[in-house]
Amino acid sequence: MKKNLLTTLLLCLLTQWSIAQAPKWVDKAKRAVFSVITYDQGDKILNTGNGFFVTEDGVALSDYGLFKGAQRAVIINYEGVQMPVETILGANDMYDVVKFRVGITGKKVPALTVAGVASAVGAPVYLLPYSTQKDRSFTEGQVKEVTKVAEKYSYYTLNMQKSDQLVIEALAFIRGRSLSDTYCIIDEAQNLTPHEIKTIITRAGEGTKMIFTGDIQQIDQPYLDSQSNGLVYMIDRMRDQNLFAHINLVKGERSQLSELASNLM
Repeated sequence: MKKNLLTTLLLCLLTQWSIAQAPKWVDKAKRAVFSVITYDQGDKILNTGNGFFVTEDGVALSDYGLFKGAQRAVIINYEGVQMPVETILGANDMYDVVKFRVGITGKKVPALTVAGVASAVGAPVYLLPYSTQKDRSFTEGQVKEVTKVAEKYSYYTLNMQKSDQLVIEALAFIRGRSLSDTYCIIDEAQNLTPHEIKTIITRAGEGTKMIFTGDIQQIDQPYLDSQSNGLVYMIDRMRDQNLFAHINLVKGERSQLSELASNLM
């Protein structure tokens, strides 16, 4: 994977589709989304995340943080096909964006169309479900603020609608949101990577409280352990901060047998 890092920022905003067209464009847009896996020099998994194609010949965008310190990377599309990341075309650390080319297996891939004109404040935007979900549901919002970057690109702050009821969502939906006046409970946090933990916490707006729960003895991810998981990473980095508190529960409540197995096995 070539590391030709040019400071480039390209943000996509899909505002040309109407709600009436949802059954058609939602499925097409979802197929442009993929999973990203990056590996370190020892060929161990470094980070995992998401990205999406912006051209049919394999140019894509994702989070720059996923690629920091990576020796190589692959993407897995909506069909479960793995493809290598061949070239880094540009990156911006401040806005956490990386542009790269994927060695696609076919002649072309589904891609999200890049808007030719910057969207104005108040323009509609849509938060799409992840590609593996079968439903066509989506969340509608608006552009709250537009900030110019390098006099050529635009950085968007979005205002997404939310209900007052309890909402349970996959982590794939968190990117791009600002969660204000919200009480968030993130369960099974021991199965999150440090990058995923950071992604969640940096979505917090004013008035938001976040509760992370997890058991480092019950890690299900093959590439995480009791030291490298996101929960332990967060506790270590946030220790002694005024906005942070940590409670360690040492006694199992399920049964004596359960606690014995947890401690010895």
